[in-house]
Amino acid sequence: MGSNGLDPDSARSASCPRDIAELFNDYFFSIVSGSDKTTQTDNPSSPTDSNLSESILSLDDVLAALLSLDTNKATGPDEIPPRILKECAYQIAPSLCLLFN
Repeated sequence: MGSNGLDPDSARSASCPRDIAELFNDYFFSIVSGSDKTTQTDNPSSPTDSNLSESILSLDDVLAALLSLDTNKATGPDEIPPRILKECAYQIAPSLCLLFN
């Protein structure tokens, strides 16, 4: 395995948007499918549910968050380095905005 967690012999690349999306999907699926699943609480509605449903993030909010990432910090559970997220901010912000909202 390489330092990025990928096996260099099985590394794939893509150039068209659909293939790139498939690679991201495969990557995130492999991370989630290998982790323990969280369980739902017995209380289906908590006080934070209503607060979250009222929050709408704008494209500018998402873009500002991505551009403010500290590239010297470690990766999160998704194992994507903050440098990559910051460098791709303008390309991924619209999709992330849709996902968050």
